Amino acid sequence: MGLKYITIEDGRIDIFDERWYIKKHIRYPSVTFVQGTEIHPRLLKWSIEHGTNTYYILEEKQEIGSTMHHYIQILIEEGKVTFENRPPNTKESRAFEAWKRVMSFNNFYQDTFKHHTVLGVEETVYNEEIMVAGTLDAKTELAGKVHIWDWKSSKDIQEHHKQQVSTYAYTVGADYAHVVAFPEGGRVKRGYKETVLDRGQIERYYGEFLELKKRFDKEHSLPAYMKYPVEITLKEEKSKSLFR
Repeated sequence: MGLKYITIEDGRIDIFDERWYIKKHIRYPSVTFVQGTEIHPRLLKWSIEHGTNTYYILEEKQEIGSTMHHYIQILIEEGKVTFENRPPNTKESRAFEAWKRVMSFNNFYQDTFKHHTVLGVEETVYNEEIMVAGTLDAKTELAGKVHIWDWKSSKDIQEHHKQQVSTYAYTVGADYAHVVAFPEGGRVKRGYKETVLDRGQIERYYGEFLELKKRFDKEHSLPAYMKYPVEITLKEEKSKSLFR
């Protein structure tokens, strides 16, 4: 039997419901993967108790969220985006839900974001202190202070959202961290909610994530892609002849 495993020197791996960043052969679990090891079991328990198909709901929300991020990245970088800029194979109904949120982002841009100088968009950061990595949505500067931004398509801003953006902000030494949520249309005024964290709050939420990472390390010392192959081949052994 032949087994084929993933080999990669640099980049990001999304497989077996895990996300890892590889840099110079060193593995970094993503911040969201670390968080998901505690968040997803709680969601599964809730779904069993309430008879809800959690996996379908998560898949739908993730596609809406990733499509919204895709649209916003194009809008910030190029100053213009169209509905047809959606990623390939995205369901149109989900792309439309993302597009509604981009309209709310436009309100947010006019109210706040346009006053900032953009330093980076969709930038990968590596935290060498606790060996995690992640992709921040935007980094900006205003009046000499560095701000980190994280966009969410959820209706509310959760504590783990604050942990996530604080870990990015702590990693790059930012002065402020922002979580901006763009819920379903009509739920909030101007279509968005924003939470701003100062340096003291960033350090507090980073401390909470640090404890979560310690628990993660006890159970995830080896990535699934190193334990499980991505290809299995059945090889027939040649029978040895009895005659020469």
